[in-house]
This record gives sequence, C-alpha cells and structure tokens, in this order.
Amino acid sequence: MYIITFLCDLGNSRVLTLSSIIEFLEGLLQSAFEENVPQARTDWFVYVVLRVMPWIGLELSEKKKDELDNILEGAGKYIEGRRKVHVKMLQVWSSSTPHEQEDYLDCLLAQVKSLKTNDWKEKQIARHYVAFDAALQDALQHNLPSFSPPVHKDESNYPLPMVVFRLFDYADCPEDGTVLPGAHSIERFLIEEELNWIVDFNAADRKICAEELTNYARGANVPIAYMILEVLFSQLFRLPHPPQPTGFYGR
Repeated sequence: MYIITFLCDLGNSRVLTLSSIIEFLEGLLQSAFEENVPQARTDWFVYVVLRVMPWIGLELSEKKKDELDNILEGAGKYIEGRRKVHVKMLQVWSSSTPHEQEDYLDCLLAQVKSLKTNDWKEKQIARHYVAFDAALQDALQHNLPSFSPPVHKDESNYPLPMVVFRLFDYADCPEDGTVLPGAHSIERFLIEEELNWIVDFNAADRKICAEELTNYARGANVPIAYMILEVLFSQLFRLPHPPQPTGFYGR
C-alpha cells in the first residue's frame, strides 16, 4: 500500500508519467469488479485507489481530469453496490448518535469527495519536490510497467473491513484551542493514518511509542491529544481483535 502511494507521488515529481499512473489505478479498480472472489479482496483494491488520492489527486485533476472523474465514479459505484452486513457486527457503539458508525470505505469516499470539493487542497502532506519544480519541469519521465494483481487463492489473506471509530468531534475540544478536523475532512484521515503507523512501527516499546506520538510533527495545528486518544481506543476496540496485544494499551 505504501509502495503504491510512493509510485503515485513519483507522478507529482515527474519521474513517472501520469498516463501510466492512470492505467495502473484503472487496473486496480477493474480488479475490484472481479466475480467469485472475497469482498475483502475487492474492497482492498478500492481502498488503495481512494487512499492515494490526497497525493496524486491535484495533479490528475489538472492534467487528466476526465480519467480521474471516471476512476472516482467507478469507486463510487462499487461502494454503492457492496454488501455492508459487517457494520452491525463491528461497530463499537450501539447507536449512531452522536457519532455515526460508518463503514471505512464509505467514510474514505466522503473524505475524498470533500477534498475534491476543496480543489484537492490539503495541508498535511509534505511535498518537498515543490522546491525543485523548475528543475523537474523538463525531467525525463518513465512509464510505469503494466501490472496485474495476483489471482485469488484459497490461502490468500486480505485486510478485514472496519467501522470508523469516533470518540470526539469539534464540540468536545476547548473553544480557545485548535480545531478538530471534521469526520469527513481528509486531514482527519491523513493524521489518523500517520498516528496508526507510529503505533504499529513502535509497538515493541510503549515508551518510545508514547514519545513519538506526543512529538508528532504536525500536532500543533490540531488537538493532537484528542486524536491520539481516539486512535488508541479505535485500535483497542477493533474487532475481531486489536492489532496489538491488549496489554500494550495499558499503563
């Protein structure tokens, strides 16, 4: 997944052609409509396509708008028609009031649509190549080789579906402090992804993990303590089991 994000970001720095990136994403999305395969497999293809949009969406919207719109439309059609029987089983709260119990793909699609409405502008992703934009204008670009996902096998494993855990909204945070991004804000997704990565990467040492979380580089612009707490509880309450041993989340 991170490799796919990296490849798409190479389109921003003009290392890879946008045409080949479009073909790559279209191939992943086409795999989401395979028949007689687990929904967890097809869900993953759509999730990856939507997940890279904060990185490559702006560039595609400027130079490959029609193709980008077709990809988003295809992802939307898939999500609209998929089964969601898992939501009732995986949700943490028994009610969707005050926090909606939302399927992770539904939520990510809404966040990407919000980003699109905002002209693909976000403030979380570090884009170091912008400083070299003039030098990269005439860079030699390469085509991403064609790629076909491995066929499904009975022993294949795929990420399980999730229900997005919400514990706070902006009204829970101090009025004189920073504002918590909305549930369908792409910033909420990007920060949560980075916090989850920090936890997973440092799970072997709780002390270092706590230090890395509290020293999160972009935490000054959001109520980071609230977001860290929400991410940790989302992992602890995740079904069928937390990603880390239960004792990891204790004192």
